[in-house]
Amino acid sequence: MIVLTSALALATVLAAMPQLPPSQRPQSRPQPRNNPAVKNSPDPRSKKTGRETKRGMEKPGEETESPGNAPAAADKAPEAAKDSSGVPIPPVPDFDRSDPEVFGRQLIEYLQTFEAGWANELGHGKIFHEGTGESAWYAPFRWLALERPDRGDQRLLRVMGEETGPSGGLLIHAKPRFPAKAWIHEAPAEAADRLSSDELSRTLLGSALQARDLAPIEINRFEWKYLGDESIARDGEQVYCYRLEQRTDREGEPTRILWIAHQWRIERIETLSEEGATTRTIDFAQWAHHEGRFWRPWRWALHDRASKSKTMIAFSDLDLLDDSAAAPEWRDLKASELLD
Repeated sequence: MIVLTSALALATVLAAMPQLPPSQRPQSRPQPRNNPAVKNSPDPRSKKTGRETKRGMEKPGEETESPGNAPAAADKAPEAAKDSSGVPIPPVPDFDRSDPEVFGRQLIEYLQTFEAGWANELGHGKIFHEGTGESAWYAPFRWLALERPDRGDQRLLRVMGEETGPSGGLLIHAKPRFPAKAWIHEAPAEAADRLSSDELSRTLLGSALQARDLAPIEINRFEWKYLGDESIARDGEQVYCYRLEQRTDREGEPTRILWIAHQWRIERIETLSEEGATTRTIDFAQWAHHEGRFWRPWRWALHDRASKSKTMIAFSDLDLLDDSAAAPEWRDLKASELLD
């Protein structure tokens, strides 16, 4: 098994990943968000004038900032460029800003409505991991997500590191009105382990990726609160976000902060300790506009501050497919999928 022995080696491999120029990418794949060929959603700061604001004025290297003139909210669904999905954008409701808890609940409900309608995904890429006191590794992965309104959503991540790293996988099955089910497999084990609802913090192959990170958000199992607006650096520009607190008294469920962009996508997830300190972060970047309708991140950066481990999930291809594709993968997934 080939391993990487330093953070520098890991960064070198990541930077050396082949990137096709836009002109050579298959037409079925979306262009990255910062490509001029894709029309971005209007910046909320230009709502009154209809003009896009100037970019590149922020200080480089700053992850977030809280400008005094940040807008309270965009309250506008993004304008889809050449929408070919056939899924209409739901109208934005009249939000109640007088109560942070009511407003927070309304925001997360609209986000879920905005994302519904086409969640079948098939993708591949590489996962890179760097820990403390151990060798770093990388391995190819396969990703499959199925949307089943009646039987529940399923998400499968298979890590296939026969030569470059460890092998294993995670499978999540979230049925409506029921806690998510999860299975994990780590080679050389011969069977997948079923995880209980309070074991979703288990990590895959010693990485910073937890089973909980793949589970869809179950709105009714949490209390929601709007905390304010802040901007976050993404792909060379500042993106304004709503910050929502996701909280429950249920044991094993940590409090999380969701950063939801005014374009209606989750940019960052923070996990908090009981004292309120940030213990984990997931940053989503390299956004692409699929079918001119749905935003999907092609890179996930996970950082576990307690273990000082970092994991990068980088997609090389990611396609959204409807059920008419009739691919063999479009059946209900079983735990045995992690072993095949």
